[in-house]
Parts: sequence; structure tokens; C-alpha cells
Amino acid sequence: MSIGVLIAIALIFINFKNTNLIYGVGGSLIQLSLFSVLAYFGFFVLILGTVIFILLGMGAKPVYVVNK
Repeated sequence: MSIGVLIAIALIFINFKNTNLIYGVGGSLIQLSLFSVLAYFGFFVLILGTVIFILLGMGAKPVYVVNK
């Protein structure tokens, strides 16, 4: 979590450094809100993919080595 906070602080600092106050605040708010929403969606997609992978793996047949 501390790495995420450091990245957010760096993002805000870079936005202020490259633009003025109005665009820096607006751009930072938009970027941080989009990143948080996408992180939540990505978490649910990760959980869904893991569940699907486990369920599909249960029905797999064992593999035998023929040529030793």
C-alpha cells in the first residue's frame, strides 16, 4: 500500500511540475479516480479468471508419458 501512495504522490508532483495549478489538480484527480476504478475492476476480473481456471482444471484428464 505504501508503494501505491508513493506512486500517487509522484504522479501528482509530475502533473504539477509539467503543467500549471488548474491542470495539475484536474489531471491528477481524473487520473487517480480512473486508476482506482480500473484497479477494482481488475481485481474482480482476476478473481473470476482464477475461479474459471480452477474449475476448468478439475475436469482435465491425466497426461501419461509414452516415450521414456
